[in-house]
Amino acid sequence: MIDLLNRLLSQIKSKITNLVGHAIVTAITNLDSNGTTSLALQELRVQAYATEEMQGVQRIQEYGLETYPSVGHSSESDGYPEAILVSVHGNSEQALAICIGDRRYRITDLAEGEVALYTKWNSEAGRHNITMKSGQEIEMNSILLDINCTSAVSINCATANITATNGITLNTSEGGTATGLVTGESVCHFTGSPHADICANIKAEKT
Repeated sequence: MIDLLNRLLSQIKSKITNLVGHAIVTAITNLDSNGTTSLALQELRVQAYATEEMQGVQRIQEYGLETYPSVGHSSESDGYPEAILVSVHGNSEQALAICIGDRRYRITDLAEGEVALYTKWNSEAGRHNITMKSGQEIEMNSILLDINCTSAVSINCATANITATNGITLNTSEGGTATGLVTGESVCHFTGSPHADICANIKAEKT
């Protein structure tokens, strides 16, 4: 009777122990033919419970946020992402990854209340992050920023400052109108001298 009770208690203890676990993520195993994670759910290979390797662990992510963890390639041999596993009914064969973090790249200089979105390239030249800072300020850092919109873009602000060290190019296929007070200096293509201001209409003909 005691042996039977001990076996039952041992099974219960095992299930309780396996309910929540810590693991390192060593691979994403269900990449598509392009090497991307376009399939319905990411499936992971993890090293869990100290020694156990688990395959096909499904990752559940928040709606509206998709990430592709950096899983320790040869150039990143200093570590792996870490995951929190939850096992359904305490069965480790039904483990789900509900959270993945990576202490190698975590931003450590946020002030209280601030939020940041970042990648592993944040520590490189140019940085790579979006930070919602105190004072209702948003800061974006990247090497290249592309904004694609099929209808319209509206920017409403008190003042706007644009600094472009290599020049500005504006292309429009259907023409456009600039309204309001516009001042500046432009160079005449014919004389090479600067105009004192920007003209309403500038036309040039080939001669």
